[in-house]
Amino acid sequence: MSTDRDVTRIVRSWLHEDAHEDADRVLNSVLDQLETTTQRRPWWPARRFLSMNNNARIALAAAAVVVVGLIGYELLIASNVGGPPPAPSSTPSAPTASELPALPMPGARVSSAGEYGWTGELGSVAGMHNVVVDDGTSAFRQTQIVFAVENDCFGSPGGSTPTTVTAAGFHGLYVEAYEPPDERIVMFTEQGLETTGAYALAIGDRTLCVYLSWDPTTTAAELAAARAVIESLRAEPVGATSIRITFTLEAGWDTG
Repeated sequence: MSTDRDVTRIVRSWLHEDAHEDADRVLNSVLDQLETTTQRRPWWPARRFLSMNNNARIALAAAAVVVVGLIGYELLIASNVGGPPPAPSSTPSAPTASELPALPMPGARVSSAGEYGWTGELGSVAGMHNVVVDDGTSAFRQTQIVFAVENDCFGSPGGSTPTTVTAAGFHGLYVEAYEPPDERIVMFTEQGLETTGAYALAIGDRTLCVYLSWDPTTTAAELAAARAVIESLRAEPVGATSIRITFTLEAGWDTG
């Protein structure tokens, strides 16, 4: 076999060949200069531990460092060139204190159609009505809606047993005819034959009481318009114990 010095000389000679020289001719030239010994080889590939001189070891180590450096550049740097930037972290925004505007109740005289509202603390009450006077007589009829924030909207009423109901998307209970155990429901001008339907609607962890009253002479259309006001309710808890509501009115409602 060739010595290390012979191998080095041959490889150097091969590396300095003209770059345009035919590759097959260069390879054949190198093989012709190598001493070969005919050996009978086993049918399985022999395992060999080749010895290297210091120059060969240094050359291979340098080549390995270059290859590792190139691979690392491709993986860590080049692959990110022109790529999309990392998505920004999204932090949910804090909820607003109130989603509903603080609107007033209608005025003390007949009000125009539009959006109105009320914010009530626990134990507070607000009411409005729509009065229709017959032409040529002193007779009148009215529908009335009273809002209250109470822990118990019914007390111990006589009359009907509460039934489940959904009004304006809120779940609750409803009683008709409602006979209040106290004077929390007061008609603006009582005529003695009024009917009241009472709602207890869950607004978050609180209860909104809605009392709808009407006269025997109130028309079906007038009663339907009053119930439409209730169905237009939007409500939310505010503060520690309060409830805020908004609703839509037709012309003719006032606070007396």
